[in-house]
Amino acid sequence: MYIISITFAKIIYWFIKLFNIGAGFTWPGHFVLKMNPRILKEISKRLPDKVVLISGTNGKTTTAKLATHILRRSGYKVLHNDTGANLLNGIVSTALLNSDYRGELNFDYTVFELDEFTLPRIMQEVRPRGFASYRGHLHGCSGH
Repeated sequence: MYIISITFAKIIYWFIKLFNIGAGFTWPGHFVLKMNPRILKEISKRLPDKVVLISGTNGKTTTAKLATHILRRSGYKVLHNDTGANLLNGIVSTALLNSDYRGELNFDYTVFELDEFTLPRIMQEVRPRGFASYRGHLHGCSGH
């Protein structure tokens, strides 16, 4: 079913691009989630061991791009939802559209920028090997 989901996502993406009806980064995930509601569990089995989840009210995009840039400059292959699609459908689209024909995600790291309402579902369903959650508060400068 996973390979079918990948194929379906890539066909939807191709169709969207062919007819110029959008960017194509959310619809594939949306339709696959309807077809296969357990797709996140399947994706989690294929993610690299090292996963970075970035969520919050402000600064998600900048932080995710910075982390991805640093990792790539260090020679790592990084799976990143750099299109800005940070809801469940965007995460699913990112994983499926970057999978090879065997369903493999050949990356060293995953950096996902997540909408704050998407984070709990991702934390619940996406459990790659070696994944540990942080349940605390991060404090930063407010600029005041």
